[in-house]
Amino acid sequence: MAKRELALDDDIYRDILEAETGVRSCKDLDQEGVERVLKRFKELGFKARTYPSKRDRKKRSRDPLPQNVIELMTYEQKLKLDHLRHDMHLTRAGYRNLCVRTIGKSRPATVQEAQKMIEAMKAMLRRKSS
Repeated sequence: MAKRELALDDDIYRDILEAETGVRSCKDLDQEGVERVLKRFKELGFKARTYPSKRDRKKRSRDPLPQNVIELMTYEQKLKLDHLRHDMHLTRAGYRNLCVRTIGKSRPATVQEAQKMIEAMKAMLRRKSS
């Protein structure tokens, strides 16, 4: 990326590698060599891009959505609901009736509705198995 951003041709790029580390190929660099080459490229004007860490990406994904945005039920939630329905031996009509009683609709559409149904069905299974 530095080679492209600094508009270096191949010979100049390899000359810089050799001057800084003694090798002409980046695949032969060790960690110390990489750091020296990056330092030299930064001196020439290269700006390394930073990417958010996994923790930052997860934190951002938990931020509340705006009021006008509806998050639809996930595929995993759909699979979980199907699995629970099978475990409870519910017919489609029985599942629909349970949805109406629990969320006031014939089937869940949003993440929150699906989660409410999942928790209700898990509680019913726990009571049934006790």
